[in-house]
Amino acid sequence: MVQELKEVDYYKYYYKNTILFPTRHSADLTDVLKINDITLRNVALFLTEHFKNARILHTSLGKETEYCKHLNNWLDQKKMFYTSAGSCSKNNALWQQYIEELWTKLEQSEHEETWCKREPTRINGSFPQDWIPSTCTITASEGPDSPAIDGEVRTDSTPTSFVVTLLMGYVFLGILFICFCLYKFTPLGSLLLNYIKKKKKIWNNLSEIGNQKIFRNSPENNNSYSESGLNHIFYHSSMN
Repeated sequence: MVQELKEVDYYKYYYKNTILFPTRHSADLTDVLKINDITLRNVALFLTEHFKNARILHTSLGKETEYCKHLNNWLDQKKMFYTSAGSCSKNNALWQQYIEELWTKLEQSEHEETWCKREPTRINGSFPQDWIPSTCTITASEGPDSPAIDGEVRTDSTPTSFVVTLLMGYVFLGILFICFCLYKFTPLGSLLLNYIKKKKKIWNNLSEIGNQKIFRNSPENNNSYSESGLNHIFYHSSMN
């Protein structure tokens, strides 16, 4: 027969550092793995193990125990940390959806009357308002069921690099489209084409003039000119 635990032993049982999760498949009864919130995932995992293991110990004694009481206290403490003692509205909604609902499903999975009912402890006092982050506020677009994504703070006023790149692409395509329409369907296209032809003609003329100057100043051309001059002088000398 399993020995009944004392008050301090209950505490040690729920806060031991043993990591064994043989029933981890049941921890995803509320689809907690679909969100990237590490705290909710871990709480769901440990809650499932504590719930199922404590039930075995509770039923083996054949009498009332305090396993259920201390399991409720254990979960209340985790809730206090995650929700800032109930002051974080967004985390409250997520906790209700993924953790409190998980407890309900664990109860329903029992083949007989549940051994432990959820009885949250009332929180005494209030959490300092200046310690509650702005991310605790639920916006109208998010709703209470919006999952937390890797602890990342996302605001509608901060565009992502993808959105910026996409907008720049649209602007560039818009400019190209406007230029195409102006060229194709307005006199501006003809004027631009004539301007380009005129500039091209001027450039060709300048190139031709430049080539002529280069030819006249080249050594080969100077030698030919000199030889022609010498021949002309020699011819006239021989005639005399």
